[in-house]
Amino acid sequence: MVVKIMHALVIGGTGLVGVELLRLLASDTEFSRIDSVGRSIVPDLQDRVHQVVMDLLEESLPANVTPDVVFCCLGTTIRTAGSQEAFRRVDYEMPMRIAKAARTRGAQHFILVSSLGANPASRTFYSRIKGELERDLQKLGYPSLTFVRPSLLLGDRTEPRFGEQVATLVMLTFRLLIPRSLRAISATRVAAAMVAAAKRRRVGVEVIENRVL
Repeated sequence: MVVKIMHALVIGGTGLVGVELLRLLASDTEFSRIDSVGRSIVPDLQDRVHQVVMDLLEESLPANVTPDVVFCCLGTTIRTAGSQEAFRRVDYEMPMRIAKAARTRGAQHFILVSSLGANPASRTFYSRIKGELERDLQKLGYPSLTFVRPSLLLGDRTEPRFGEQVATLVMLTFRLLIPRSLRAISATRVAAAMVAAAKRRRVGVEVIENRVL
C-alpha cells in the first residue's frame, strides 16, 4: 500500500486538544510538514512544527501554507470570550475563514473538534453555533470532512475553568453510572482520533461521536 505523505495545518494548537495533536503529528512520519497557525506560540514543540503567529480573522495564510489536511481545535466558552458575539467569532467565524482559505489552496480534508450535541437547530447557543459550523463547512466543497464530537474534555489546561473542574470531578466520581456517550474524554484520545481520521481519508462526511472515542 502506498502511504501518502501529508502537509497538515493546525489551528487552535495552544488549546487542550491542539497541544496534544501537535505532539502526535510531530512524531508521525506520514506528515511531511506541520504548520501551526494562531495568535501565540506553543512552547516545547519539535522543530518539525512551523509556528506562525497571526490574527485568524484579519490576516491571510502565508503563501507557503498549502495544506492537504486542516485540523481545527479552536474553541472557547462564552464566559472566557465575554459575550455570545465574541464566542461566535472564535468558534464559527475563525474556523470558517481558515477553512475557506485552505480550500482555495487545495486542502482536501477538514477535521473539526466540534461538540457533543452539535445541532444548528439547538436551543442551546453553544450547541447551535457548533451545529451551524458543521453545516456551513459542508458548503465549501471539501472532499472529506470529519466532525469529532467529544463530551467534557479531560487534561491539563493552562487556564483552569472552575465550572469544568467541578463537572470533571462529578463525572469521574460517577463514571460507571454515566452512559459512555456522555462520559468525559481525554484530550489525547480526541487528538489521536483526529490523526487516525486524517490517515483514513474517508470521502464525504464522517461524524465521530463521543461513545466511540
